[in-house]
Amino acid sequence: MPTLKDIAQEAEVSISTVSRVLNYDETLSVSEETRRKIFEVAERMKYTTVKRKNGGIGRQPRKKAEGPIRLGMVHWFSAYQELEDPYYLSIRFGVEKECRQSGAQLERIFRREDLSALKTLSEELHGLIVLGHFSSKEVERMLELPVPCVFLDHPVERTGGGLCHH
Repeated sequence: MPTLKDIAQEAEVSISTVSRVLNYDETLSVSEETRRKIFEVAERMKYTTVKRKNGGIGRQPRKKAEGPIRLGMVHWFSAYQELEDPYYLSIRFGVEKECRQSGAQLERIFRREDLSALKTLSEELHGLIVLGHFSSKEVERMLELPVPCVFLDHPVERTGGGLCHH
């Protein structure tokens, strides 16, 4: 299996440049020719990222959003239960405040009510913020969606054999 070092040597660039190009780092200032060369070498060598080998966590970036960024916030509690828990309520308020300040749209999704429709809804979103303690099966379903997921208050680590909860 080829490594970043192999690609870097073939493309005559640094390992960090290869890594940043393959991870679609938009802050990297590199010519389109160099970028193209890195992708061509990686494809020719059949390079696969560690994330893709370990279950498809890595994803191609979506095209730049036209209009505001749309995020979904998946809640463990129902709307009523959340009102009785100041911890989760304060986290939600903080996320909503940051979204307002940054101009992002936030769609609230409640586990018991809307989780089954999440796959269809996720196609309209740029990412998911997942708040609370979900089952391994629910976490697995969310990680299979075509958008990045950020888990708050629920450590999730993917291992070669599945999910590992801390």
